[in-house]
Amino acid sequence: MQLSRLLLLLLPGISIAEGLDPSAKQEGFLKLEKRKGCSGNRLNTDECQGNRIRAFNSFHNCQSAGGHCCAREKTREYGLDVRKGVGREDCGYCYTGYCKSV
Repeated sequence: MQLSRLLLLLLPGISIAEGLDPSAKQEGFLKLEKRKGCSGNRLNTDECQGNRIRAFNSFHNCQSAGGHCCAREKTREYGLDVRKGVGREDCGYCYTGYCKSV
């Protein structure tokens, strides 16, 4: 009877300890993946995709014109998603595509 109680107490502890061990199976979870979207901080690696509509001051006006991304530069750099900038007045150039980190 004592042996069965001991096994019941030890087996769950062993399985939990094995789950915490970073083995070769779990290495994929530890790698950092490249961002698909923009950072939200207007970095030079954040670029707008699509066609340029025109220059706007307001993010709201860009969104009303069908735009999805505002870039500070004409070269598409320093992009910011229109949904993250609503209320701001520093859009720059409005593009039809979404923001992507390059």
